Amino acid sequence: MSKPIIYVDGEFEVVLDRGSLVLCNRDGTYEHHAHFKKIKRGKSCYDLQHIIRCIRYCKEKRLPTKSEWMLRALARITLDDRYREAILQKLNKMENHYININKGVAR
Repeated sequence: MSKPIIYVDGEFEVVLDRGSLVLCNRDGTYEHHAHFKKIKRGKSCYDLQHIIRCIRYCKEKRLPTKSEWMLRALARITLDDRYREAILQKLNKMENHYININKGVAR
């Protein structure tokens, strides 16, 4: 039984899979997909459109978001290696950023 395709936009398609939305890059391999589990709130559709827009139009500009999970989704879906490296560098900087909560301020 095939999974129902909800939305198709060029090289991207959105599939409903066990209560979550899956954004797939049809030009890529199996690894080029990301899961979004927030179906009940209307936010997941906005997030999917935002990710598709980021992959298409933001490759030459700075990265569009500070959200770690959205950056990970962008890195999984994109086929452009330079864009993926820029995303992974930003994620690495975010993971290495330390704030001492006992000081009360970020340094």
